[in-house]
Amino acid sequence: MHCNGESVVLEKVQLETQRRRLFQTLWNSFYRVILPRMGQGVALCVSGGADSRALLEAMSHWPLRHQGRVLVLSVDHQTRAESKKEAKAVLARAKVLGFETQLITLETSIRSDEATLRKHRYQALWQFAQAQKIRSLCTAHHQGDDAEGFLMDLFGLGGGHEGSAMNSELKTDQGEVLRPFLNFSRKALLQLLTVIDATDYFTDPTNENSTAKRSQIRSWLNEDLLKFHPSPHERLAYIAKRRGLDLQALYVVADQLIKIENPNMIFVRFQPNTPDAIFLRALTQALKMLVPDKDLRNANRALSNLLNHAKKIMTDHNQGLDQTSSSFTLGHKKLARFDLPGVLATVTSAGIELGKKSE
Repeated sequence: MHCNGESVVLEKVQLETQRRRLFQTLWNSFYRVILPRMGQGVALCVSGGADSRALLEAMSHWPLRHQGRVLVLSVDHQTRAESKKEAKAVLARAKVLGFETQLITLETSIRSDEATLRKHRYQALWQFAQAQKIRSLCTAHHQGDDAEGFLMDLFGLGGGHEGSAMNSELKTDQGEVLRPFLNFSRKALLQLLTVIDATDYFTDPTNENSTAKRSQIRSWLNEDLLKFHPSPHERLAYIAKRRGLDLQALYVVADQLIKIENPNMIFVRFQPNTPDAIFLRALTQALKMLVPDKDLRNANRALSNLLNHAKKIMTDHNQGLDQTSSSFTLGHKKLARFDLPGVLATVTSAGIELGKKSE
């Protein structure tokens, strides 16, 4: 009996040590990402799923949770009969943990595709947060979300900003979106919930819907890719981060080619030795400035064609050749015009002029 008692005590000590280490790892990210924003208030955006439940539980045990105001918000999308019940259940748990809570309900008339729901969800969250003078929304996005986003972009299915990883702190016009879990796997979050015996989270059946593209990507990532790599989520999340750093470097160089003539006209300067990747990036950035609401993910081919025509026109101009097909002369300028989403592009011997079309 004495040995059994010692064994039980040892198991409890080991469990507590594991619990403390798991919490501390997450809290380290809280110190870096959340603590500097606590003074202006933080809203935790939680669903009934495992990831956001881990965020809620980790925050409730964080020694510095009372350094500022923390609200817990949950959104009922009204896409399933159980969604309101699940949202109320997670808010009930938040109240037990001592948090202020608020249920936000979206209109049933909103289209149920993922992109539309995400847009309206954030609009509703920010509207409530601003009314409460809260400056930061905190979500439970993790490594798996970055990995999924990378694959979504790879196959032209969306995936955020060209497949690059999300930022742990994202500044917006409304405030900041905080994502403290981006360096953690979902496995680590599930491990925490298991150790603290908080496994009564919900599973959204739409995540298993084989007709949804993201669900298909998630299934492939969680099942098939594990046969080829021991940790595909970590590997793809790393590549997504590296892509983000590459894009940042391209932005800096590409910005030097852009000249804003006026709000409806941007000129992209052409230099013969400029790598195509930089010039295409400058064109893309200029287009986003002119038509920020347009979806430009399928404009890559048009931009490549535009660049090839521009290079030909400028080569002909430098060699003193006659104008090429699809171009014409206006004064002393050799021009070619191309239609892009919401924009008319005019090629000259000095670069490409992008003008916003009148509605």
